[in-house]
Amino acid sequence: MKRLPALVVAAALVAAACSYQPLDDPGLGELGLTTVVYAADGSILAEWHAEEDRILVEYSEL
Repeated sequence: MKRLPALVVAAALVAAACSYQPLDDPGLGELGLTTVVYAADGSILAEWHAEEDRILVEYSEL
């Protein structure tokens, strides 16, 4: 009797693992954005520029 709940949980885990599908890539890595690394105090430690020097801005900032 004690093995039945464990068997049910194991079967549910196997079923969930078999139906797992990875999430789609949102595509933000394909924009060629500049990566900015900030320190704890908010100052910029480093900037890594991609193929093009881009940053995301709001439409109102254009």
